[in-house]
Amino acid sequence: MAALHAWRGTPEPAHPPAALTEFFDGIAPHAALSQKLLRPGGSGLLGKLLHQELCEHSRMECTLAGPPAADLVAAAFATAPRHSS
Repeated sequence: MAALHAWRGTPEPAHPPAALTEFFDGIAPHAALSQKLLRPGGSGLLGKLLHQELCEHSRMECTLAGPPAADLVAAAFATAPRHSS
């Protein structure tokens, strides 16, 4: 998670950051366990942990960028639905 947040640049779906590729390569062998811990809709122990980490990293990024109400912006970002195209 920290490596992904440390990455800077313009997102390019055809060339994702190495940290993202490494993350997914690392969890692939443990997919069955991850699915049990995550549960549909992001609930479960793993979903809660990932949400907490995402909120904290988002808050840190917002604080560095300097927007007002960084905690509010970070929480909104962390809970926003993700859509794939």
